[in-house]
Order: sequence, then C-alpha cells, then structure tokens
Amino acid sequence: MKFLVKIIAIVIIFFGGFWLGQNQAQAPADTQTAVLAPTEITVNLKIDFGSDRNETYDNIYISATGSVYDLLKAIEKSNNVIIGVKDYGGDMGVLVEAIGGITNDPKTGTYWQYWVNGQYAKVGASTYQLKSGDEVEWKFLKSQIK
Repeated sequence: MKFLVKIIAIVIIFFGGFWLGQNQAQAPADTQTAVLAPTEITVNLKIDFGSDRNETYDNIYISATGSVYDLLKAIEKSNNVIIGVKDYGGDMGVLVEAIGGITNDPKTGTYWQYWVNGQYAKVGASTYQLKSGDEVEWKFLKSQIK
C-alpha cells in the first residue's frame, strides 16, 4: 500500500511540474522589453565658405543609416543650398564639387573637404555613415591630401 501511495505521489508531482512548466512557457513575456534601433539621428553641420562666410545647421534629422552626403541633401532640400556632385561609385562614392555656388578649383588646388568630429575624412561623402550627435564641417580650402 505504501508503495502505491509513493507511485501516485511521484506521478502527481511529475504531471504537476509538467503542467506548471507548460503554463510558464506560454505566459506572455511582459517582463522583457525590446530595444528598437532608431530610424533617425540628429547631426550638426557647419559650412565654411572662406572669406568669413560660415553657415551652421544644428540638429538636422537624417536616416539612421545616413551618410555625409545625405546630410548635405537634407540641407539642400530644407534650406535651398545648391549642392553639385560627381558620383564615382564604389568606395570613392560621391565627390562634392560645389556648395552654395562655390565650385572646386583645380587650378588653385582648392576643394570642398569635410571633417567629422574634428577628424579629416578620407572617403567619399556618400561612404561615410554618420552617428547621432556627429559634428560635420565642410571647408573650401587647399587640398589636405598629399
């Protein structure tokens, strides 16, 4: 008789544990929160045209996968700053040839060049992917590449 009681107790414990486990596995995971990647970022832009002419644009919204070129396109669209480019494709990407009526001048060696967070960029504007809070500065001056 004691043996039968032990077997019934083991069966009840087994099925009880199985039932609790199934209910726990099917319970909604309301204690977990998903972290979604942002769809937009904000960046700042300064354009130094030379001759003491500077324009600053703060907190510009672009796609979270946006490039320096995408930032310029956003400024062109919202502030009517005309941008001229030549697309070389591949790693070189887009070369900015003109901003706001000032065009690259190979004769004098002055070109549009950009820095991100104070660091001179060595890739095309369409290749450099920005992060939220980045500070981009375009300058029209003698080439930095030697």
